[in-house]
Amino acid sequence: MKKILTIFAFLVPVIANASCYNISDDDLKNKCLAITENRESYCYNIRNDDDKNFCLAKIRNQRSYCYNIKNQDQKNYCLALVK
Repeated sequence: MKKILTIFAFLVPVIANASCYNISDDDLKNKCLAITENRESYCYNIRNDDDKNFCLAKIRNQRSYCYNIKNQDQKNYCLALVK
């Protein structure tokens, strides 16, 4: 059973990454890859500054990036998600 859970834990990110690569919007694709792979380098490929700050806040788990978001709704969403 432990071996099956280990294989499953390995496959979930691989499946998620495959779905990210199917996204045609480059910013959304990079945000998806950043979150599924937990790699902030993808955040820096996001052109929209609000989305980039949201991505960095989520990956680094730092609310300070949320305060750089200009769109008030997105800022509040970020602050709600990042503790």
